[in-house]
Amino acid sequence: MQGITHKRFESVIVKSHPYDADSFGGSPDLDLDWSDFFFNLVSMAIVYVYFSKAAVAGESLVAILLCMGVAAFDIVLLVMRWLWFEQYVNYGSIVLSVLQAYRVVVLPVANTWMSWSLLNKMSVTPSWGVVAVLGLILLACIVMGLQVRFFLHAPLQLASVLFAATSTPDICGAFFDSTSSLRCIGIISAVQLSLGLVLPSLMVYLLEGRLTVVLTGDIPAMWVRDSAVQMASYFPRINKRPGMRLVLEGAIRAQSYFILQDPWANAYNPKYIPPSIISKYDRQLGRGGWVWTRNFELDSVAYFFNFLWNYHQSPGVWQPGQLLMEPLVHDAVVTMLRLLEVEQHHEQRSPYRYSELEREGLGPPCGYTGMVWSAFRASDDPQKYSYNIPDNMYLWGALARLAKLNAATWQDSYIAASTQRLMNDVHEGITKHGIVEVQPGVRMYAYEVDGLGKTLVDFDDPNLPSLLALPLLGYELYDQQVYATTRTRILSPANPYFFSGSELRGLGSPHTDSQFVWPLATAVEALTSNSTAQQAELLRMLLKMAFGNGLVHESVHVSSISRFTRPEFGWANAMLVVAVESLLGVDCDLEAEVHRLAGIAQREGHEARMPANKGRDIPQFYEQLEAGIIHE
Repeated sequence: MQGITHKRFESVIVKSHPYDADSFGGSPDLDLDWSDFFFNLVSMAIVYVYFSKAAVAGESLVAILLCMGVAAFDIVLLVMRWLWFEQYVNYGSIVLSVLQAYRVVVLPVANTWMSWSLLNKMSVTPSWGVVAVLGLILLACIVMGLQVRFFLHAPLQLASVLFAATSTPDICGAFFDSTSSLRCIGIISAVQLSLGLVLPSLMVYLLEGRLTVVLTGDIPAMWVRDSAVQMASYFPRINKRPGMRLVLEGAIRAQSYFILQDPWANAYNPKYIPPSIISKYDRQLGRGGWVWTRNFELDSVAYFFNFLWNYHQSPGVWQPGQLLMEPLVHDAVVTMLRLLEVEQHHEQRSPYRYSELEREGLGPPCGYTGMVWSAFRASDDPQKYSYNIPDNMYLWGALARLAKLNAATWQDSYIAASTQRLMNDVHEGITKHGIVEVQPGVRMYAYEVDGLGKTLVDFDDPNLPSLLALPLLGYELYDQQVYATTRTRILSPANPYFFSGSELRGLGSPHTDSQFVWPLATAVEALTSNSTAQQAELLRMLLKMAFGNGLVHESVHVSSISRFTRPEFGWANAMLVVAVESLLGVDCDLEAEVHRLAGIAQREGHEARMPANKGRDIPQFYEQLEAGIIHE
């Protein structure tokens, strides 16, 4: 399914076509799409036709043949890549070697010659220093096998367009009776420039408000969980900033589309990557196509359902049901419910296999509990046992909201029946298997169980959902006394991942080194605390954790806050906003606007220019916040 693009989305999704990747360099050409294919094809056709009409005065026969050869080879290469990609990449090693040599030797040499010819005809004599630099770049490209086609075309196009602009009267007739190849280069550049600017601008227009790919911060991929949390902090602001609605709805559509490609995946590529160009190691992990990582994490399902609910309940959203009634969204919901039903019976019914799991990818042995099986935690770490208790608690809450959402929108009988049955099964499983007596008369929630008698207790992971976050998960049927005991034990040395130092204390994770605590857990501890003094202390810790660049990190060392992992972690920053607004009653919008205007003042201070009214140059003159939203 990864290679299929629904027809209705062909104009709003990067097309899942082999031309989007380069089979020779071994890495994707993420800047290419169908418009690149067409304007390169047209420009190369112009080159070929022009030089084939007649010998061009002032050019040697070798130069003419070289240009024709480059153009003809490019046309063949482009058509092959478009029409017969699978056969094309499976040609024998000799053919691939010839094509590789063409791309890394012949094409750079041809482009270098055309650039040199252009400089000569413009009466520009490059210094020997420039010659040496160009030679070294060319040599490096040949030795390293880098893609240099667009790198060397760019300065050529720019220079030729400038030249064409100075000789407009002659350019119009250059195609038929010119006397200089330079004029042809000007036409080529004009064609490429118009097609390369006009077509992509149309694509940008169509993309706006349709799909929003939300990257997780420092990793170029969209996690279902992370993106849902990152976007959630904007829902209360739609009423004040309706322009954000396009972004939020685009994120919902993107999640829905990705889920339909592979519902077991947890993170997705912003653009389609053919599996044939990635390593076998990655392919064995189910990666490729739209999939960044195929770690089945139950919490992702719950985050998707809650994302829809939060959107529907946001104040100021006019007719939110219109988006939810789109077939794409409805089908993604049904797909996820069917997956949950399968994974209740993982051993017998699941087709999911992951090459890093035992028993040929099936995972550790487990028994039926009524809960839903999962392979990985919210931290992306593999589970020790197959049923994660906080994940199933969060799922119960999400299913309860989904049932209400169904009554208000789809009114689908399958969704109604499936959600109710799953909620009953999951609650029964948590009650029967998830509450463990760790000492005589002392009961707590386990973090994971296998349904066969094995449990993981006195442990919690800082990523959400967690046992610490239980009051926030929407699982209304939890035992408050059991939770109080669980909270006390996991925030103590009884938990091997509770760390305390001279600067910080809190929960760490197997995902990071010892003595590193996670701001996510600190924010949750503050949000679930009943002590105002403790909440103030934890908020101060959170501010400490934004050391260095002012952003909240993934984890920070308890005794040295200058040591941290992942300088930019979108999920943690979103949770800081939630904690500050919820605990202090502060509207972060006001402070954020002050900060934004200060940034504009600093930017514009580098360029002195008096306004038309002869008054002060104030930041309120400049763009609104919405102008900073990038639509691509």
